[in-house]
Amino acid sequence: MTMELTTTLALAVLGFLEVLAFVYLWRTNRRLDAVTRKLQAEIAGTRAELEEKCRALNQRIDEMTEEMRKRIRDANQRLDETIETQRLLEDLNDINDRVQCLRTPGGMSKRVHRSDHRP
Repeated sequence: MTMELTTTLALAVLGFLEVLAFVYLWRTNRRLDAVTRKLQAEIAGTRAELEEKCRALNQRIDEMTEEMRKRIRDANQRLDETIETQRLLEDLNDINDRVQCLRTPGGMSKRVHRSDHRP
C-alpha cells in the first residue's frame, strides 16, 4: 500500500506541477501578447513618423532640385550671353583688322591725319 500511495502522491505532485507550468505558460503568453501589441503600436507610430519625415525630405529635395535647375538655366543664359559677346568681340576684331589697312603707318586714321594738317 505504501507503494501505491507513493505512486499516487508522485503522480499528484507531477499533475500539480503540470497545471502550475500550464498556468505559468498561459500568463507568459498573455504578457507576450501585451508586449507584442505595445511594440506593434510603437512600430506603427514610428513608421508614420518616418513616412512624414520622408515626405518632408522629398519635398525639400524637390525644392532644392528646382532651385538648382533655375540656377543652371540662369548660368546657361549668362554663358550664352558671354559666348555671344565673345563672338561679337571676335567679329569686332575682324572688322578692326580690316579697318587697319585704311590707317596710316602711325596708326591714325587718314581722316584724323588729314584734319591735323588742315589750317
